[in-house]
Amino acid sequence: MSFSKLYGNRYFALGSIALLVLISRLPRILHSKFFLDSDEATVGLGILHFLEAKHIPGFFYGQQYGLIFFEAIVAAPFMALSENKVIPLKAPMLFFFLTALWFLWIFLKKHIHHKAAWLGVFFMLTLPAWY
Repeated sequence: MSFSKLYGNRYFALGSIALLVLISRLPRILHSKFFLDSDEATVGLGILHFLEAKHIPGFFYGQQYGLIFFEAIVAAPFMALSENKVIPLKAPMLFFFLTALWFLWIFLKKHIHHKAAWLGVFFMLTLPAWY
């Protein structure tokens, strides 16, 4: 398989993008001052209520915007299994960021070229999108 075909391979891209996202965000995750902001704490409360079967949160409490349903669904299993509550609350946004990068790569590869796809991914990796 040629070098150019390897970079255009969908499975290689998914693995590479996941690795790049993890490597670029790992110093932040492992830092001692990695803590939640107030919005994430509110999401955490919604997830805990979801796990306790009180109700399924749709929005931030007291708001009619800021849909947290999908974030709660993704984070709930990690919250149930983890002692540390910070990383499971940050993990859904990391997952959504990874998914968005992968779809960006697919879109740019299909409509422009695989080199443009990688440039787009590297550009987005430089942005602190989910801190």
